[in-house]
Amino acid sequence: MVLEFEQFKKTLLLYTKDKEGGWDTSVSGLALCRYTSITESEGWMYEPSLAIAAQGAKQITIGLETNCYRPMNMLLTSSDIPTFAKVCEASKETPFLAMLLKLDLALLPELLAENKFELLQENNEISAQQIVQATAPILQAVTRLIKLIDTPEDAPFIAPLIQKEILYYLLRSNDGARQQLLASQHPQCRQISHALDWIKQHYHETIRIEDLTTLVGMSTSSFHFHFKKRTGMTPLQYQKWLRLNEARRIMLIEMSDVSKAAFIVGYESPSQFSREYHRLFGLSPLKDIQRLKESETETVSLDY
Repeated sequence: MVLEFEQFKKTLLLYTKDKEGGWDTSVSGLALCRYTSITESEGWMYEPSLAIAAQGAKQITIGLETNCYRPMNMLLTSSDIPTFAKVCEASKETPFLAMLLKLDLALLPELLAENKFELLQENNEISAQQIVQATAPILQAVTRLIKLIDTPEDAPFIAPLIQKEILYYLLRSNDGARQQLLASQHPQCRQISHALDWIKQHYHETIRIEDLTTLVGMSTSSFHFHFKKRTGMTPLQYQKWLRLNEARRIMLIEMSDVSKAAFIVGYESPSQFSREYHRLFGLSPLKDIQRLKESETETVSLDY
């Protein structure tokens, strides 16, 4: 295990040399990051993915729960989860280094059938994101995946095979990774995923809970319980998080004014928008955007 981790770390050091921030690579679904200093907490939507740190540490907050992942840890996410994330351990001498791979959970039913994995009974204690221990087979697989950056002509053919291999090893593990992926295939989790997809597409519209429960075929009490378990938020809090983060992006990237951004994301009252923005980000929209620009953040960076 130590040997596999050292090879993984060596590979990340090589492929992130002289870079700063987070970026997508030429390998589909794979992103790398390198930060030489700690960062401020920023909103980030984690999609189903696997993140592994090689150096430093990153703090993830979902609702009222805060966790930190470090070297030899894997951050496994099996649903779309709004978080606040920040690099909490990094320096020029020992930068934070990590990779993130988006997982295609549509492959799970095939893997489950081929390998006769049995679904677990519904377990309300299993969350949609957790930190688990890295394993030697997964470290070897992600190292090979990163090295495909050097052969872009091979990546479209080899990368999907390695990604399927990684899912297989996650299912074969004996810790929370297996339980989490199996739990994601339960009907309730699939129903909540359907609701999340719908909210993301219609976040700027008025959302009625009864419409969502009808859409996914759940009772109101069950829907609220499972939704909060998967995301750490209520459906309306989830919608608000999407609206405010999209408005932030619009003001920063598209140079839109506050009122226009508020209307685009579905607010009828700019004053209500400003109040809710301040509650989420700690500053008024104008001051927050000014701060981001002054810190030379001209684009919404990939923050893994």
